[in-house]
Amino acid sequence: MKLKPRLTLRSALIITVVLALLIPAVGTGLYAIKKRRADLYDAFMTDQTRLAEILSLGMQEPVWNLSPESAKPILEALSSDRRISSIEVHAENVGTFLSLTHSEFATGKPYVVKRPIVRKGAQIGEVQIVMHDGQLQEQLTIYEKTFLNILLGQILLSMIMILVLLQRRLLDPLRKLISESTSLARRELDEPFVWERTDELGMLGQSLETTRMALNNLFVAQEETNIRLEEELEERKKSAQALALSEDRYRSLIENAPEAIVVIDVNTGTFTDANPFACSLYNLTREKLLSLTLWDGLITPAFQPDGKSSSDLGHKILDAAFAGKPQVLEWQHTTARNPNLFVEIRLSRMPSMNGNFVRATIVDVTQRKLIEEGLQLASKAIQQSRDGILILDNEFRIISANPAFCQMLATTEDHLIGVVAPMLKGRDHYHTLIDTIQHHLNSHTFWEGEIWTRKENGEMFLELVTLSPIRGDDGAIRNFVCITSDITEQKQHADHIWHLAHHDTVTGLPNRNLLHDRLMQSILQAERNHKKSALLFIDLDRFKNINDTLGHSFGDRLLKHVADRLIGCVGHADTVARIGGDEFVIVLSGLDDAKEAENTALKIMEALTSTFVIDNMDLHITPSIGIALCPDDGSTVDGLMRNADTAMYFAKDSGRNNYQFFKQSMNTAATERLDMERQLRIAIRNDQFELHYQPQIDLITKELVGMEALIRWRHPELGLVSPLRFIPIAEETGLIVPIGEWVLREACRQTKVWEDAGLKVVPVAVNLSARQFLKGSLVETVASALAESRLDPELLQLEITESLLMYEVEDTIQLLSRLNELGVSLAIDDFGTGYSSLSYLKRFPIDHLKIDRSFVRDVINDPDDASITSAIIAMAHNLKLKVVAEGVETEQQASFLKELGCEFAQGFLYSKPLPSAEMALFMQNEIPA
Repeated sequence: MKLKPRLTLRSALIITVVLALLIPAVGTGLYAIKKRRADLYDAFMTDQTRLAEILSLGMQEPVWNLSPESAKPILEALSSDRRISSIEVHAENVGTFLSLTHSEFATGKPYVVKRPIVRKGAQIGEVQIVMHDGQLQEQLTIYEKTFLNILLGQILLSMIMILVLLQRRLLDPLRKLISESTSLARRELDEPFVWERTDELGMLGQSLETTRMALNNLFVAQEETNIRLEEELEERKKSAQALALSEDRYRSLIENAPEAIVVIDVNTGTFTDANPFACSLYNLTREKLLSLTLWDGLITPAFQPDGKSSSDLGHKILDAAFAGKPQVLEWQHTTARNPNLFVEIRLSRMPSMNGNFVRATIVDVTQRKLIEEGLQLASKAIQQSRDGILILDNEFRIISANPAFCQMLATTEDHLIGVVAPMLKGRDHYHTLIDTIQHHLNSHTFWEGEIWTRKENGEMFLELVTLSPIRGDDGAIRNFVCITSDITEQKQHADHIWHLAHHDTVTGLPNRNLLHDRLMQSILQAERNHKKSALLFIDLDRFKNINDTLGHSFGDRLLKHVADRLIGCVGHADTVARIGGDEFVIVLSGLDDAKEAENTALKIMEALTSTFVIDNMDLHITPSIGIALCPDDGSTVDGLMRNADTAMYFAKDSGRNNYQFFKQSMNTAATERLDMERQLRIAIRNDQFELHYQPQIDLITKELVGMEALIRWRHPELGLVSPLRFIPIAEETGLIVPIGEWVLREACRQTKVWEDAGLKVVPVAVNLSARQFLKGSLVETVASALAESRLDPELLQLEITESLLMYEVEDTIQLLSRLNELGVSLAIDDFGTGYSSLSYLKRFPIDHLKIDRSFVRDVINDPDDASITSAIIAMAHNLKLKVVAEGVETEQQASFLKELGCEFAQGFLYSKPLPSAEMALFMQNEIPA
């Protein structure tokens, strides 16, 4: 019984080749893609963290100063990054300080990173950056498609080479054996069968040659022994036996041929014979196959890929082959195993058979077509890629370049073929770079780097270059795949972000971040060269008055002039930095002694005390300078900064407009200040504050018309602490915001308690600090305090200083109007000490003016104070405002004020500030104990 092979030799070889190439290639490809994804996400997260840290550093001063305008350049620079979908900046006790949202960038998965904003060791806010990986996913998709297409191309190329080798080394010799077997069957014995191969197929061919020679000799012997009949019959019998044996061998060769062979009836197109390989190819039994035609619907679609009818085309090629014109063509079959089976059919006439028949040799070319289509797909992917893609030989010469790379270099592919890749052949670094790449690839699957490259027009641009080797079977590099992209704009954008993060946006000077690096270098240089370095901490005296009066824009212009003068006072090797507000820092390097730092301080004082002229306006400022020396006063950045800052505060306490060298004794005072801040935080947490109330009296009727709530700190060890000691520290640290909110809520609560107790209550006045006023949620805070206490808004009066009113006038008018809509009354405190403009003043919804106690104190003896007080009262009446005089201590002062028309007064003449219990007695017209 003859067994039909389940798997042909050709199929087995193809499957083995495919698996041997595909399994390691898929593993390597998956690893490379995974590694690329991990690298890109690491870079993505690193960029996000770095941008958050940059934003955190850049937001220190804007958040501290509550100045959104100074933060906008940084946000605008970051907003151009298409990965960022939103940015939020939160300030302590303020809430959302700034936010930026780009919903169009919010594609892919969001990633959120937060960083605290820290100034002087304390967190003053927080930044949050949300980035989406949609753009990164697009890059990964493009990379994966490109990588997989190239990898597929490599696999297909390798398979083609191996299949070609099999074709030449195995299939072609088998066809030759079939051809020689056919010659033996046809008794074409004159031409010898030449075989030079010594392998098994060669031995089989030599056996056929032996058979040919034997047959030839047999026929010769038959002719020679014709005379002898018996011998001739015997020889014929032997020849018949040899012929039968040859036919068996021929049939065996056909049956075992590694390709499909069939015989077709030309008239009907029916298969009349078929070898086992043909049955396997069509996945049919021999009996079933011999009942079909070449174009039968069971194995052939009605139309071929070119649109021609299978039946018409089949008849045409059969007739042509039988007419003596061998036919070679591709044909599409449809089988149960393969719905799209493409074969190559070779048709030739069989004249030795009875009837009209042709023989067809059928070869499965489906895989070859898939390989060809895969190569075409890989070629299209390379041509249409947005990245530049090059194929290089093993000496880095260009074999092909896609349009994106040609466009990148502003040239054509013809100019690039055969030359070394332009980014690798710079005169200075060519050999070093090539050696570095080759050494790297000895232990890595690819090399990646940034290289400056020159275009054909001479323009330079920065490329991100990735080189991946293509190795042969021996492991040697045959070619390189080079992928490039232009990252010039991206690099410039990153440099711009770095500049914004390390320089002050107003003056262009180094900011605190860059100052830290410069100071560290100066310290190391001083230690290395046995020299000194100095840190000068400069604060502009009363700069806030100019800023509040003339506006921040004017103040910024003054700061630029100050920066220019400071630069002129130092050498090129020294550093001038602005660390926020009106604070500047100068780092002097390579000093021999402290005298050089003192000389610089004198230059600075001379430069800054000279008149500044801006918009034809003369301005005068003075500096307070603190000086710390390295290594005398410290050898660390934080130590020098802290000590110079301490010395600067002592310069201010010494009357301003002077300089002070740091002394160790100054630390004691600074420590006491920090301790006061610490205890102040404990006081807020433990509710150690209380309110005292100072009555306001009608000068005509002597009746109680109001009261001012004044905070007191009852320290568990120190007793009552004067507001003069802790309010400045609270203002500086920002603690004034929660303290001010507590005062507002407590004043409303206590007034409501008195009202519920049946007392005749009067409006309570509460002072607002600058930080409360500028926080942005003042209206909501006041409304909440009134709602919680259920106090009538008419019983609450808010006092705002005159200078604060002139800050951002239009915004102030809107804010005061909203407060007025709540029903509360508004008063200007300390009037006469600021620089109010009457054109603005009349637009404010103000009810009262309070004359500062500095004018009231000498109103009897000082004509100037009397004139100013009279003018204030007259102006207030013209604006239909009531006037309250502060600090009234004598009857003479009260009488004089009443003569001027002042309505109300408060001061020690009537009462000192009283605790709530004593104030209740006062409201009952009882004398406090």
